[in-house]
Parts: sequence; structure tokens; C-alpha cells
Amino acid sequence: MKLAISNIAWNKPEDEKVAEVLQGLGVKGIEVAPSKIWLTPVEVSETEVKAYRAWWESRGISIIGMQALLFNKPALTLFESKQRRQNTFDYLSQLIRLAGQLGVEAMVFGSPKNRKIGSVGQSQAHIIAEDFFGRLGEVALTYNTKFCIEPNPSNYGCDFLTSISEAIALIRKVNHPGFRLHLDSGGMILNGEAIPSPTFLSVDEVAHFHVSEPFLLRPEKHPESHQQYAAALNDMGYRGWVSIEMKPSEDSLITDYITNAIKNVNEWYQQ
Repeated sequence: MKLAISNIAWNKPEDEKVAEVLQGLGVKGIEVAPSKIWLTPVEVSETEVKAYRAWWESRGISIIGMQALLFNKPALTLFESKQRRQNTFDYLSQLIRLAGQLGVEAMVFGSPKNRKIGSVGQSQAHIIAEDFFGRLGEVALTYNTKFCIEPNPSNYGCDFLTSISEAIALIRKVNHPGFRLHLDSGGMILNGEAIPSPTFLSVDEVAHFHVSEPFLLRPEKHPESHQQYAAALNDMGYRGWVSIEMKPSEDSLITDYITNAIKNVNEWYQQ
């Protein structure tokens, strides 16, 4: 497995300090929340995108993932109306294009509030989702990336695809190589879930993994759970990225904060 970290843990002016830490610890990948880089990500020029990618790659670090796709976009929803759903599809399609320009391998769709089913009902929601994510998977394939669904526990205000088994069922219904599963350790801890055995979940269905704690605290409180997840990923034959996802620190230097997190995750996942 390959180690990465999401830029939601720091602010853009801290990129240089963070890059130095990552280089020193041998971390070769970052995941990005596009709104932490650009105010309007879908309007950024190709020149700016290339420059941002080149800045990280010149330091030996690839941009491997994208998350927080609908952050601060409450009007972009999946189930409220056909028009809003189309607007959401159009926006996500533009983000997929951006991901392709950055070299992103996997895009994580969590956005629990944007996918609340409201009055639609679970049955109709699944019909809508199959079409919606199938079309997004096709766009993703065009840009050499994968669009990944993240099971979100109800603790995060989610009411659609709150468990791994539900997400797997949707993946198999959609049945598209551009639409895959993302697993998140923080969500599994909250749900009391384990990673399914290789006899039930194929490694080909899993495209990305977040090392996180409930509510995005620094990974340190559940070492036994993380060791179990690492063992399950190894048993499955997963060789993709494990990406640290944590919110910014309120009381630590960014260099210390990130260093401590990486050391913990290396101990659990890189054996």
C-alpha cells in the first residue's frame, strides 16, 4: 500500500512546510479538496492547474485523490429535483475534468447532506442513483480516473448508503469500471464495521481508502481497529493508496501534527 495525505489538514500557504515533511518521511502522494486550492475550482485555467500539479510533482509528490467535491455547495443535490440533479451532474463532470488534468486516480463522493433522500424514498433513490453514478462513471473513465462512492454513517447526517454493504450493492448494480467503492476507517469505526472478506468484496471493486478517525480527528485513538483494517486490505491484495484524512489542528504546529499522524499510520498500515 502507498501512503498519501489529504490537504484538508492544512491551508494552502503551508504547502511548502508540508511538502518538506512529506519528502522527509517518504510520502509520495497527496489528496486534494479543490475548494481549498481555488475559490471556484471549475473555472480555474488549465495553465493554473498545470502549474499546481507541477509544483507538487517537482517535489516528488503526486496528486492522487480528490475529495470534498460538493463542499459549500448546498444547492447541488442528488434527490431534490431533476434540475438540481442535472446541475450536480454538470458540476461533478467539470470536477472530473479537473481531476484528469491533475492526474487524480480516485475521486471520493461523500457529501452526506447533498445526497439526503428527502421524500423520494429508498427504492426510488436507488433507481436514480444507478443512472446518476453510471453516467458519472463513464465521464470518469474518459478522464482516466475513478468516481468512488463513500458509505457515510448516519452520525454524519447521511440517510443514503450508510453502510459498506449498501454501497457494494450499488457498485454492482451500476456495474461500471469508472464507478468504484471508497472505504473510510472513521466511518467503519462509527458503524462498527469490518472490511468484508475477499470472498465477498473483490479488490477490483475498491479504488481508494481513507485512514481517518470519527469526526476527522488525528488518527491515534483506535490503533487496534486500524491494524485490523490494514490486515484486511493486505488479505484482499489491495495495493492502492491509503490516504490520511483529518481536519486541521487547533493547537499543534502543522509540521508536528502531520508528522505524528504519518508515523502512526505507517506503524499500522505499512508493515
